[in-house]
Amino acid sequence: PFIEVVLGPEEPVRLAVAMIAAVAPVTVGLVLVLLELYGLEGVSAGRAILDVLRKFSRNPLIISLALGVAVSLSGVGLPLFLGKTLELLGGAAAPVALFSLGVFLYGRRFGGLTQAAALASLRLLFLPALTFLFAWWWDLGPAAREVAVLMNGTPIAVNMLVLSARYRFFEGKIAALILISTLGALFTMNLWVFLV
Repeated sequence: PFIEVVLGPEEPVRLAVAMIAAVAPVTVGLVLVLLELYGLEGVSAGRAILDVLRKFSRNPLIISLALGVAVSLSGVGLPLFLGKTLELLGGAAAPVALFSLGVFLYGRRFGGLTQAAALASLRLLFLPALTFLFAWWWDLGPAAREVAVLMNGTPIAVNMLVLSARYRFFEGKIAALILISTLGALFTMNLWVFLV
């Protein structure tokens, strides 16, 4: 939604969707593998691989990504009613994510605020700056550069809080990181819009 409001609904949105489609399967898969392995301390490598594969076969994130890729690659269009339903659900994603953020953060204990602030600054300042330099180096067009910088300057996703709770992985620190990066993004996203 941010890309559409700031840059327009045509090419920038298509570029953002393509970027998400290319990056999400890799990053989500990698994060889930690492989180699964984190919970398997003291288990043999063979057993760990089998456990991870078994859990992956039932993981809703992996299943939804696989189905999305399969439908996209098949070239089969969705029926109109299903396409419209998914479009409506997609439009509700941002408000629901913000509501979920509030629900998950309410009453939470935040840990490692200094470390979270440092990591949030990497996400909100360093990563978009690095993206800008690579976009300039590779001579990306203005639309691709703007989309890449803005996408890499967004706050930490709410789903990281869900995953940290599910895997009992630094819950307080992840909550602090999401809170600080979300509040910081109010300023840094405007900065990046101005600069790109």
